[in-house]
Amino acid sequence: MKFFQILLLFALPITGIAQVNLSDIQDSHNSMNASNFLPTYLGDHVNKFGISLMNTYASLGSSFTTFQDAKAYLTSDQITSEMIGNSISKLDRNDNMVSASLDIALINICFNIGGKGKKPAATLGFGVNERVEVNSVFNDNLLVLAYQGNKQFAGQTINIIPRFNGMAFTEYYAAAATDFELGNTGIQIRPAVKISYLSGQANVNMSKDNAISLYTEPQGRYLDFGYNYSINASLGNDSLKLAGNTFNLNDKNYKIGAGSGLGVDFAVRITPMKSLSFNLGIMDVGSIRFNKQVVNMYNHSSYHYEGQELTFSENQTISLDSLANIAKPNYSYEAYSAKLPTRLIFTANYGMGYVQGKKEGYYKHQFSAIYLQGFDNYLSATTRAYVAFGYTHSFKNVFNAGINAGVGGVTGETVGLLFSLKAGAFRFGLNSNNILPLIIPSAGKGADLGMLLALAF
Repeated sequence: MKFFQILLLFALPITGIAQVNLSDIQDSHNSMNASNFLPTYLGDHVNKFGISLMNTYASLGSSFTTFQDAKAYLTSDQITSEMIGNSISKLDRNDNMVSASLDIALINICFNIGGKGKKPAATLGFGVNERVEVNSVFNDNLLVLAYQGNKQFAGQTINIIPRFNGMAFTEYYAAAATDFELGNTGIQIRPAVKISYLSGQANVNMSKDNAISLYTEPQGRYLDFGYNYSINASLGNDSLKLAGNTFNLNDKNYKIGAGSGLGVDFAVRITPMKSLSFNLGIMDVGSIRFNKQVVNMYNHSSYHYEGQELTFSENQTISLDSLANIAKPNYSYEAYSAKLPTRLIFTANYGMGYVQGKKEGYYKHQFSAIYLQGFDNYLSATTRAYVAFGYTHSFKNVFNAGINAGVGGVTGETVGLLFSLKAGAFRFGLNSNNILPLIIPSAGKGADLGMLLALAF
């Protein structure tokens, strides 16, 4: 007995790799964008004042679909059972992930103030960022069920609901960092904090304990469905409705002000020597409370199914409305809170070949490392740790070129490149943490792209 039509393609064209842009962190010209991840980078490589405009970072990725797979589906004249079977064979038993994110740093400003000589006493920062993040986490039961039917699950109870989360919001932030010496050890400590007011624009929120269970009686005489799910949504003036086998999302229009909240980033830098520094931080602590255009969909019930009598309309079409209505949710319209994708981040930077320029010194060779750990598989965070290393070469502190490689996170293996140019006060650059889809399409499961446009005085 087969219940579901094949909906395998929903994940394949979407190919978030990076929960944090490592290329920003390893590029000395790009400290303003790096400070969006760790406020300890605030004011680095800036004399008095720095400003960046419309810097954009986008990422797409999945844990199971390569770009070669996606291309095959998109270009093939016919989707074969062999193609579908091959895709299903690559799924993880429990945690398959698809994610995407878009960060637009509309404007970021930093000031170095006070201090003796060239060393500032403190740094202040202000800015506005637009952020959109979506992800889905699911086991392989739903797609295996759709492809091979439920007979294989006889005598078993399986969960078939995917988890989906999406959030769009504007971040208005203020940040501060300062330096002090630890006793007379020469070790520099730099605590930093970033506090954000968040204006929620749109959200779909599903908790990880949501479940739709299916039990198949060994002889196929009946099925038991169990529903235990809650879906919260706030989509501006859009309508969101689940009605049996229908999903409606009409009049697409993100309305600013669907919710509001606060977010905080904490970080500290330890510099035991001039050429070596370590940064430790917690990003995105906080939540947004959505209280406008809210819809809560829920169903906490069970259903014992022993078949259905089919009826035909005058035009000989079959009506399955009563079967479709089994999973129809209840509705309420209560405000709710959606958390931010909290992550732990650790970075290290080591420089070699120091050169003292007229206005600032720089290292010809810069080595960087990052460790990233999310607390949930949610939006841009994942519990799969991401570890990466990078090298950047600076050509007279005018042109920087670098490479990085990592493993873990959503997409697994990554290889990236960065390029940046400093021309007077202007700084330009492009970077990516994963170019594998370009060089090895059968291995690349994600891609991202970041840009740098800033002025520093």
